[in-house]
Amino acid sequence: MLIVEKSLLKSYAETFTEDFLMIMRICRSKNANKERAAAIQKLIAPNGYYGYYINETYITFHSLANGIDFDLGNKRIRMTYKAFVKELLKLYNPFSIEFVQKQRICL
Repeated sequence: MLIVEKSLLKSYAETFTEDFLMIMRICRSKNANKERAAAIQKLIAPNGYYGYYINETYITFHSLANGIDFDLGNKRIRMTYKAFVKELLKLYNPFSIEFVQKQRICL
């Protein structure tokens, strides 16, 4: 993984924590990266497009076939959703306790 990609993914995870938590929960619930990629695309860009702007970087989530673009001014990094999942799993463990959904306890 390139250092730039690693820093982009970490920045995304730290900035969009709710989406990131849902992504990790998807990774936890699905066995194959292909299934994870499809579920993440449906979560973030159900209509085939959604964009974020963080730290001078514009992240665009497209359809499953078109993947994800990271625009860094004059440089663009394109990833498939499957590659996005693989790289996130290199950085984070979806089975870590921090990604467990909190249960409400009724007394």
